[in-house]
Amino acid sequence: MSSEAQVKAVAGLRGHGKSSHVVQMTRDVPRVLYYDSLGDDYAQGIVCRDLAVLESFWRRTYQHRFRISYKPVDPMADLPRICELAYECGDMTLVIDEIHLYFRGAFCPTELTKIITAGRHAGVELIGVTQAPRKLGELLRSQAAVWDIFAIREPAHAKYLAERCVGVDISQILSLRKYEYLHFEDGAECYWRCTDDLDSGQTRNEALPYETDAPTPATTSDSCDDAPAGRTVGSPPADGNSPLPSA
Repeated sequence: MSSEAQVKAVAGLRGHGKSSHVVQMTRDVPRVLYYDSLGDDYAQGIVCRDLAVLESFWRRTYQHRFRISYKPVDPMADLPRICELAYECGDMTLVIDEIHLYFRGAFCPTELTKIITAGRHAGVELIGVTQAPRKLGELLRSQAAVWDIFAIREPAHAKYLAERCVGVDISQILSLRKYEYLHFEDGAECYWRCTDDLDSGQTRNEALPYETDAPTPATTSDSCDDAPAGRTVGSPPADGNSPLPSA
């Protein structure tokens, strides 16, 4: 994972498929921790609600495969330690739900800053999930190379995302329906309108050209033929869901 670790952002209204999509994104990831800030979006793998219990379990398993959903009692207090554990572990994915909660203007905890700016050196992929993209700090906005944009009804949020993801048509953002999202990658030749189909377990993709009156994004060799791959959606991981006993 080290060579591919990125910062990714998933933004959109609550209840429109972000959590299901993140589970899909991380389905084949061997080492992942979901930081469930509000405690009601993730129950993948081992479920834990106590930081001391999590650390005890972590010491026994961090060198192996793991899938942990952590539901903090005090999200603000626990996040720095979670970021430290993730960085020390390396070669893993850290999902932070409602990541905008941890920004105060341009600032966020030092430990989260380290994950955003230097996590790739340890092979730590960060997926930040938010329903309030305008509240994300400039640091995350600048470092996120991949954006999955779900339905947004607030024009200011939609404008913010269209300005960050240069060339994306704001009308596409405002017209998204449940389980639909726009997939944008820095340097790609186009972006995609995608639909997670929970019945078929697949993702449908449609390549879209950038707006002609927008500045042309700098592109890499990535082709629009290389659409986001359709993957199984909504099924639990092979290791199932199991609660972690309290200490």
